[in-house]
Amino acid sequence: MIGKTLQELRIGERAEFTKTISESDVYLYAGLTGDLNPAHIDEEYAKRTFFKTRIVHGMLLGGLISGVLGNKLPGPGTIYLSQHFDFLAPVRIGDTITASVEISEIMTAEKKVRLKTTCVNQEGKKVLDVEVVEKMKAHPEVELVLITGHTDRIGDDKYNQKLSERRAAAVKKYLASQGIEESRLHAVGKGEAEPVADCKGVRGKKLIECLQPNRRVVVEIEAQRQPQ
Repeated sequence: MIGKTLQELRIGERAEFTKTISESDVYLYAGLTGDLNPAHIDEEYAKRTFFKTRIVHGMLLGGLISGVLGNKLPGPGTIYLSQHFDFLAPVRIGDTITASVEISEIMTAEKKVRLKTTCVNQEGKKVLDVEVVEKMKAHPEVELVLITGHTDRIGDDKYNQKLSERRAAAVKKYLASQGIEESRLHAVGKGEAEPVADCKGVRGKKLIECLQPNRRVVVEIEAQRQPQ
């Protein structure tokens, strides 16, 4: 099995992987790496910390990104050269994390690719990456940003609508906490109304994987001040 060649890759191409982090995942990672910090493995200790419960090792999330690179995009044969991490929020046992990568630059001469990488929890809150915050602070001419939450079709319409609204609201709350004015942020939920994958005829576990792209939060410019 071979991944995509440099010539087959395109700017903006993306892939993702979703996983619910279990207690076993945390213990196995702790044993493998030797990181036995009680903040990760001792619930009684963790209850006395700022987080009030155990949190997942940050580098475990980095491993999810590595998995996307090696299995999906660019795929098998990819050599992972470097990565910069910003840990934005704690991940707790039971959280569902979606790790995504998107090609942002193709360096043909060097035979390298640069990718934007993020990890988002089940509420749509980024736990790894700060690119949106940095861009908004660097571009004050952007007056209004639309934050849209989406879900897959699993569950009823009412539940999915509320879930999409919570996802968008969580991202808005996070951006505001990072110093972005709330007046520049508009959060809405679309429920399951705008899927990017229809997955017709797919069933069982393959359906859950196929629907992953629909569980997302999209951040886009809605209004921009024109230069004088």
